[in-house]
Amino acid sequence: MSFSINDIKKEIAKGESKNIEFKKGLGQIRPAMKTLCAFLNNSGGKVFFGVTDNAELCGLDIADKTKREIAEHLSKLEPHSDTEVQYIEFGKHNKFIILLIAKPHSLSRPYSYDGTPYYREESTTRQMPQRLYQRLIHDRTMKSHPWDEDFVQNGSIENIDSEKLKKYISISLSKGRLPQQFESLKFKEEILMRLGLIEQDKLVNAAIVLFGGKFLPSYPQCCIKLALFNSDSKRDIVTSEQLHGNFFDLLREAELFIKRNTNISTKFVDGKMDREDTPDYPAMAIRELLINALAHRNDASSSGYISVEIYPGRLEIASFGRLPDGILLEDLQQRHRSVPVNKLIADLLYKAGFIETFGTGTQEVSNICERLNRPLPIFSEEYGFFIATLYKSYSDLISQKFSQLSKRRQNILGFVAQNKDGVSNKEILKFLENSISDKTLSRDLQELNQVGALRSDGEAKAKKWYASI
Repeated sequence: MSFSINDIKKEIAKGESKNIEFKKGLGQIRPAMKTLCAFLNNSGGKVFFGVTDNAELCGLDIADKTKREIAEHLSKLEPHSDTEVQYIEFGKHNKFIILLIAKPHSLSRPYSYDGTPYYREESTTRQMPQRLYQRLIHDRTMKSHPWDEDFVQNGSIENIDSEKLKKYISISLSKGRLPQQFESLKFKEEILMRLGLIEQDKLVNAAIVLFGGKFLPSYPQCCIKLALFNSDSKRDIVTSEQLHGNFFDLLREAELFIKRNTNISTKFVDGKMDREDTPDYPAMAIRELLINALAHRNDASSSGYISVEIYPGRLEIASFGRLPDGILLEDLQQRHRSVPVNKLIADLLYKAGFIETFGTGTQEVSNICERLNRPLPIFSEEYGFFIATLYKSYSDLISQKFSQLSKRRQNILGFVAQNKDGVSNKEILKFLENSISDKTLSRDLQELNQVGALRSDGEAKAKKWYASI
């Protein structure tokens, strides 16, 4: 698209932003190129020369030397970029606005200018931190050639567990997600080829991750670390294990470890013959989170692994890797886009019914917890790991997240949290057995509201309180 002077005026009226930058003259060409580099490392942007910081057109005189200078600085961008340069004439004095349009390509990021990468933070250009640079390098590598589709370096078809492969085919056929012709396949090599796990007569990494029998020394990332703690301190460890295995073995071992080291409470309900068993954590929620951790682990790094840590009041499942670009932590409580890191692995697990293609796994965990009136899972990212935390009860969640509150206020918050339809002041007083005055309760509720634990709806006697945890 060729810009007219009217187009330019509309653009600069928006002001400087995450993808628009103004420069008065070519004396600012180096900072302008740093910004152009930052735009290339994001979603693109425009740099205008001949525009003041106040968004006023001043224009520039253009000569061959000007064009050579711009071309020289563009050549310092690496890798090569498809930056478009336009010269837009305006006014009666042969003045020009110079427009540079950054057009990034996701397979080329990170870009650098004169040997240094830059990124954009709102309307400010900064030198890119090493952590972000390494992440973009990793993303570029994964997009150009996903690790799970790369060839096995040290391994052969003999390393594939035939029984696991047969069981996988049987399950996938029962789900109706594999063609019926797989029923007639007898040879391991032919099955692997049909599944896309052999290319050019070579096994690919996904075959080892899913069906492998030997993992060291070539596949140390096919690992799970299991630990039980006696308190919230990681130093207070009771037992720990470190296991290597394929997807199915690690899933089974993790489920067994959790089952061995958590409890099931039993109670008899009046009017019912059968007892009610309540595990510390919902089994289906655990399974969903374990599958998610194993399926989306960043296997491209040999130092990657998943971990299961059991504390007195919570369960943490961590997987090496980060959320894909464009997906936020808050998106995970609802249906969201599915952007698998390991596309081949994810596709094969979908065929066997272990995962869906719609980004509903984490949402399903939230739904399970909500149906059982349990605290919703908490998702976080820390030190390169994605972490899902389940709390045993609201009191466990509250005692950790709101430890600064008095015991009475923690009890109030716990009572409100367990009543999804909201509770009135009168109902809270009844729960407290009228042990405090209306005035004291109002102070407690106000404090809980200020720390973000409670919110209210309605006025006067119709007011109800809801938990925000």
